[in-house]
Amino acid sequence: MNNRIDYWRVKRGLTYRHIAETAGTSAQYVSMLAKGQRGNPGLTTMHKISSALGKKIEQVFMIGDDRK
Repeated sequence: MNNRIDYWRVKRGLTYRHIAETAGTSAQYVSMLAKGQRGNPGLTTMHKISSALGKKIEQVFMIGDDRK
């Protein structure tokens, strides 16, 4: 699953730690998701990360988009 975590993180001037703390997960997990080293986060996790970025899920996660 592709995502735009890093795009929105940089654009908003946020750190992985800030996103993680807001989403209730670890900074390492957020970083690994952003870099494609982890995949298939649950819907709740996607919602929390998207909210931490101030975006809707569909703006951050490209569900069903297999393009790399």
